[in-house]
Amino acid sequence: MSKRPKHPQKRRLSKTQTLLLISGLLPLLLASYWWLVWQSPWLYQPPADLPAVDDRESHLVFAYGTLKSPLVRFIVTHRISSGEAARLPGFEKQGLNIVPSKGSHTQGIVFKATPEELRRLDRYERVGIRYGRREHELSSGQTAWVYHLLPEESDY
Repeated sequence: MSKRPKHPQKRRLSKTQTLLLISGLLPLLLASYWWLVWQSPWLYQPPADLPAVDDRESHLVFAYGTLKSPLVRFIVTHRISSGEAARLPGFEKQGLNIVPSKGSHTQGIVFKATPEELRRLDRYERVGIRYGRREHELSSGQTAWVYHLLPEESDY
């Protein structure tokens, strides 16, 4: 008759098993995070007063921050797009925003976006929560959508 130990030993994973578990779970966690942020209806709803998007035409977007990066545009719009150098007169860049400033201009790029891509850009910029989208005339005379940081609500 064998005696059972009073305190059974807990089974521990080896280093190899731990690495395999982590390497198997990491892609699943990243895919879940990507879906939740970019695809799910739960974390973002566009505001009701968002300017209308014509679904029959492509739109020009002026980028002065992260959207100047082709990699960021690809991740957001799911398409490789090229941008052309552009200037937005009457605004100066301050951190993550542009603010009206007479005699100034903001350097950036302008690129085309389909209506669906514009909705993805709105989601990326969190329009209505973090940024607003407005049309402005560029130095070239073209009209493009521009994202502006929304003012923070005051606590007083």
